[in-house]
Amino acid sequence: MVYDPSGRRRDDCFFSTDLTLKPPQILEIFALRRPLEVCFRDVKQFLGFEDPQNRVSKATQRTAPLIFYIYDLVLLWHAKSGHLFAPQSAIGRPWYKRKTAVSFEDILRNLRQATWQEKIFGDPRLDAHTREILQPLAEWVKAAA
Repeated sequence: MVYDPSGRRRDDCFFSTDLTLKPPQILEIFALRRPLEVCFRDVKQFLGFEDPQNRVSKATQRTAPLIFYIYDLVLLWHAKSGHLFAPQSAIGRPWYKRKTAVSFEDILRNLRQATWQEKIFGDPRLDAHTREILQPLAEWVKAAA
């Protein structure tokens, strides 16, 4: 049982079928799931992971890896060079006065704006790494069309 004496969080119960684990170990294992759950939420919400209605065997085998590949490419782009474009695409939200972390939605908005700057407005500020990451996606879009 986990109890917050301040009352800000609800009481909760964590357990494991592994009887050799001590309570702190159970909580540590549970905490490791958080990034995985956030990843699945992001690919469902922002990359349409739940949308495809595949009926062909190969399509069902390719859809999930492709969506996770795109997710990885977007995160790698942000880590390598996308963070440099972040101030240009930031949206001021008065209800997030203390927001310090970047969400996947922020990263996608940033990538969209950087791509539009080049493709629509001819702005050549995208670095070689960004072009390298966008190239496979552009090729897949052409092949799928």
